[in-house]
Amino acid sequence: MANGRLKQGSYDSYSSYLSRYALKAFGPRAVGSISRADMLAFLAGMGDRSRATRRLAWQVLMSVLDYAAADGGLAANPGRGVVRNAVPATPAREHRPLAAPEVAALAAKARERSAVDELLVLFMCYTGLRKTEAQGLELRDLTLTTGPKGTTGGTIRVRRTKDRKGGAWVTDTPKSKRTSRTVPLPPWLAKKLAAYLADTHEAADRPDAPLWPRRVRGTYPIGPYRPNAARRPALLFGYTAPVDLDGWTKRVLRPALKDVGLGEAGVRLHDLRHTFAALQLSAGVHFMQVSKWMGHTNYTLTLNTYGEWIPAEDGGVPNARPEPKPAPAKTTNVVPLRAAQG
Repeated sequence: MANGRLKQGSYDSYSSYLSRYALKAFGPRAVGSISRADMLAFLAGMGDRSRATRRLAWQVLMSVLDYAAADGGLAANPGRGVVRNAVPATPAREHRPLAAPEVAALAAKARERSAVDELLVLFMCYTGLRKTEAQGLELRDLTLTTGPKGTTGGTIRVRRTKDRKGGAWVTDTPKSKRTSRTVPLPPWLAKKLAAYLADTHEAADRPDAPLWPRRVRGTYPIGPYRPNAARRPALLFGYTAPVDLDGWTKRVLRPALKDVGLGEAGVRLHDLRHTFAALQLSAGVHFMQVSKWMGHTNYTLTLNTYGEWIPAEDGGVPNARPEPKPAPAKTTNVVPLRAAQG
């Protein structure tokens, strides 16, 4: 943070991991008293945490000890040479992308709450945006075009993130240069978004209005909203803040997943992003193009994460190379000298 290159979100995350894990374990102790055995014990104590939590907690602690060593507070970082694999690893959470029919069923179920919820499901599955990127979208980030035959096209430009912290919305820039990107929309989705702006969005004349506004509770004509009432309340939208996708997941996505038979499949909001990658790759889109659309830092990340989701039956190339055969014998018109003399 001191050199101005660390984003506020990263700073907050590192500070949280430092206080929750490193300082909790070593806070009262002098940094020079930390031994290799202490580092092994720290890892062992993290054994029940997720892989991501263990990795980041270890990275933060190692950064502090590296700094201490460079500043003369330690002869050497006692964590160097510690084998993290010696600690039993918790299994990685499996990705659960949706197939196109599952996306259609999920969107149709979300429509029972509102047409906006249906469109949001489709949008998340067919743009691959992260949660904070979708929350950060404003109307000026959506570009819609009309083709010569009346066809609708469009793009979404990702150039900011928004997230709730301490009850307030915090706007930030994307975490890397490649994260700032432009994602094309399939024509049918562009057409639906054009209709959404024309018929539903009440702040379509404000470029800085959120593309996906926050939900507010409405009222029945006959009286106040009652959670256990037989009829659902009318959905109203506020256009001063974006939709909170964590709340949307709880109130809309999870119930819809349960209703379509995916409640036990472990599908998360982030799996809608994985769905985008799986749908694109299985349709034959080059992994480098998918990587750019998703804002990955490098192409290897895309291959390592999604390469296995290109089965032959879903559009991948089957292993159908022909059986190898020996090369034909070479022919020559040169007559051996001995034969010529005879």
